[in-house]
Amino acid sequence: CQPNALPMRLGATLLALPCGVHAALQLGIMVTSRWSALDRRQILRKAMSSCKSLISTRSEVEMLFFMAHPSEEQEAIAWQEESTYEDLIEVGGPDTDPPVLRDVTYVLERPCARTYRLLHGSAWLAKHRPHQDYVMYLDDDSFLNLPKLVDHLQLQQTE
Repeated sequence: CQPNALPMRLGATLLALPCGVHAALQLGIMVTSRWSALDRRQILRKAMSSCKSLISTRSEVEMLFFMAHPSEEQEAIAWQEESTYEDLIEVGGPDTDPPVLRDVTYVLERPCARTYRLLHGSAWLAKHRPHQDYVMYLDDDSFLNLPKLVDHLQLQQTE
């Protein structure tokens, strides 16, 4: 068996389970994030790491951060973060949107940053992670009770 490694500018490596062993549940967590939100990504990484031991060993959970292209100023830091964590997927598009007042309707000439990352991130997952049973979408300022979610999804699979 080979690791499921894909060459890309910024990518992630998911180590495959040993030959003949398949996870009962394969869950992808898709997080949209801005390059300036490293602190939020670090909090989510720490939270994921701290609760992985509470999840069934027959479950495979992968959290990936879907990002815009880094600016020239951000590129070195982006490469360092990617080489350290291997969980960044660069899908392009804008990193941020123009500031607007809360609860105000506005129209952009392009898809908004989150919409762009959701659309292209979903396409990336469909192509590169077709084995995942579920994908959970989160913003980088959201938290998830991962053990409860995995228990719930495993229960759904048995019904």
